[in-house]
Amino acid sequence: FPSHDRYPDIRDKINSVYAYSLNDDHKTESFAYTKRHFSNILGMNIDSMIVVDFATFESVIDALDGITITVKKGFIDQYFPKEGAENEECIPYDPDYGCRYVTLTFPKGTYEVNGRVALNFVRSRHAEGESGGDFSRNARQQIVISAIKDKVYEIVKKHNISKLFEIVRILDSQIVKDYKNSDYLPLARKILLSGKTFTVKSHIFTPDYFEVPPYEEYDGKYVLVPQNEDYSKFKNDINKMLQ
Repeated sequence: FPSHDRYPDIRDKINSVYAYSLNDDHKTESFAYTKRHFSNILGMNIDSMIVVDFATFESVIDALDGITITVKKGFIDQYFPKEGAENEECIPYDPDYGCRYVTLTFPKGTYEVNGRVALNFVRSRHAEGESGGDFSRNARQQIVISAIKDKVYEIVKKHNISKLFEIVRILDSQIVKDYKNSDYLPLARKILLSGKTFTVKSHIFTPDYFEVPPYEEYDGKYVLVPQNEDYSKFKNDINKMLQ
């Protein structure tokens, strides 16, 4: 993303833009700045934004009494971050800092999972083979989003209003957002009370869609950009996907 006014020499990943612009006293400015950069890259207006942390992610899924996920291909991640051990020295000396990690295993199959397990599932990115990396992680995130949708829809069909209010209460108390619930209530009511099944569609670009520019152009960071840095094609492809 283009450099921030307060950080004129920074070129970095798009997922860093909110952190760079964040100011606790000026949330509106940070949200506007973040949405503007995403709008520029995607070629569309970003109407609203929410910030969800790990704790909120867990809380919502636990409030749903868990979700059902299907692991199509099992994987093992031997370098999953161990909570609270991020800065351990690993004495006696361990050049791989093995004490900072735990082994995470997800065999093939369908499971009922709680918030913590679901969080581990979407955070893992160091599995061997095609299950590792950011692209596979993105695919798992889409699986969980769809599973959350299914569980919410199931609650709606059962007319479990108290459970819905519990979820809304958690979201209202824990997420950071720039909109009012009333802004989207008519749309939510129309979708949830229509009695029709609705789907979540997703699209994940394949790795060959991108290229990795020289590290020195981004302060030594590993960054992906569209092939030939053709953002006009990228924006056009995004638009076709949404249509």
